[in-house]
Amino acid sequence: MNIVSANSEESFKSYRSGAALLRPAIPVQLEKLSLVELKAIAKDMLPVRSVLRGLILSEPDYLPKNEAMAKVDIFVKLLYQELDSR
Repeated sequence: MNIVSANSEESFKSYRSGAALLRPAIPVQLEKLSLVELKAIAKDMLPVRSVLRGLILSEPDYLPKNEAMAKVDIFVKLLYQELDSR
């Protein structure tokens, strides 16, 4: 099996000729992260009026890995800010 890089000249020629590109199958479960446990922790441990709690609970249960990691980084910063204001 020959897998062509998406950025290669060969890939471009295959695309132009209408040939399908072979790509390795990646299960959706590996591409997404679950926020279910984080949402449960936020619901149980953060005050009802917490902005962070509302923000976390408004997120979908599963996000693409890179998007989830970026949001968790922001959640941590907001958590420290909320803890400092108490």
